[in-house]
Amino acid sequence: MTAIPIRFTETALADLEQTMHRYAAQEMPDAGKRFIAKIVEYIEALSDQPGIGRVAAEFGQPFLRELNYLQMRIVYLRKPNQVRIVRVWRSG
Repeated sequence: MTAIPIRFTETALADLEQTMHRYAAQEMPDAGKRFIAKIVEYIEALSDQPGIGRVAAEFGQPFLRELNYLQMRIVYLRKPNQVRIVRVWRSG
């Protein structure tokens, strides 16, 4: 199977930026950079396996799926030729 591209919405990028700001506010910017890098690395698995997440229950649409990485929830739109990361926010 050919790897498909992953794209981030502006909202998802803003979510990641907000996470970076939380770490910076706690005077841990390097830890924030490492954490964001780990999240992105985790998301990259969708390129080869776009169906690994579960359906995001509150949306009830099979094409809107989610992954969880530590305390982060990653919601994505699964398309035939692309994965779009919709949100990346802190869960619970």
